[in-house]
This record gives sequence, structure tokens and C-alpha cells, in this order.
Amino acid sequence: MRRDGSSGVKRASRRQRQRKNNSAGSVTTASWQVTSGLSVSALGLLVLVVAVIVFGGLQLFLSKTRVGWMMRATAEDADAAELVGIDSRAVYARATAIAVGIAALGGLFLGIRSVFDPVSGPTQLIFAFEAVVIGGMGSLWGTLVGGVALGVAQTLGAQIHPQLAVMAGHLLFLAVLIVRFGGGRLLLRSMG
Repeated sequence: MRRDGSSGVKRASRRQRQRKNNSAGSVTTASWQVTSGLSVSALGLLVLVVAVIVFGGLQLFLSKTRVGWMMRATAEDADAAELVGIDSRAVYARATAIAVGIAALGGLFLGIRSVFDPVSGPTQLIFAFEAVVIGGMGSLWGTLVGGVALGVAQTLGAQIHPQLAVMAGHLLFLAVLIVRFGGGRLLLRSMG
């Protein structure tokens, strides 16, 4: 080995190339200008496209495959599924594996998009819960639409004032709860 330091330079240069290759690159900063006041980020569009593909694949899997039918039957009534010969433990294991895989994909995009720490989970969980309720319990595509609606509400809130971003999403959630679950009828009756 040479003592002039050239191997150290080569290692440092290799590390820089590896860091550059491990970066999410221009997809994190690129965007397309739609109008003078509206731009769409490349990463946001990528996340949406991947979400549609994952939801579509999951929908097809659950509705068209034997394993998907077994999962739906077990989710509906595990005891009845056992009576017709479905091994519910195996079904739960497969469902858990699919859920962990999808969560890992979501975590990957979250890690690319923003900073997170060990205690940021509850905040993300609240947003996920709100998206499910806004979109409708039990509806895959409704959950996606609920998530998009929540994101649009937060973006519009941030346009008014940066501190209103999260509150705007919570207000949308509250409005959906009032309208969907009868609170709006009670409010209208008391006013009228």
C-alpha cells in the first residue's frame, strides 16, 4: 500500500459517490408550475402514483385471489372461516406481512419527505385515523380520497397562515364527523 495518502483520497471519493447515490436526489426538490400560484411537487406526485398502484394492487388481491377471499372471510368472522377450513393464524400472518410491507413503503416516503423522530408516530397516527374516517370506514379508495382531502385542507390552511395547516385538517375532520354522524341534524334542529 502506498504511503502518500492516495488510497485515503480514493476512499473519501468513493464515500462521496455512495452518499450521492443514496440521496433521493432531485425528486425531493423538483416541481411543476401548474399556474402562477400553484405548483405540484415531483415527490408528492410520485407518492400519489405509488399509493394508487398499491391500493389498486391491494384491491385486486383482496377481491380476485383465493388468499384475498380468505382474508376477507377471516376479517368478517374468524370462527366461521375456521369452520370452513381456513387457517386464521396463517391469514393473520399474511395480513400482518402485507401491512408491514405497506407501512415500510409509507415510512420510506415519510423519511424522504420530512424529518421524524421516535415520538412522531402519534401525530402520523392521528392523520391516518382522520383520513380513514373522512374517506369512510372499510373503504380502501375512500381512505385514499380522505388522505388527499386532508392534505388539501392542510395546504389551504397553510396558505392562510403557516400555523393553521394542521388545524385546517382537524376542522375538516370535525366537519365530516358532524355531517356524517348526525351532529349536523342535531345542530340544525336546535337552531330551527
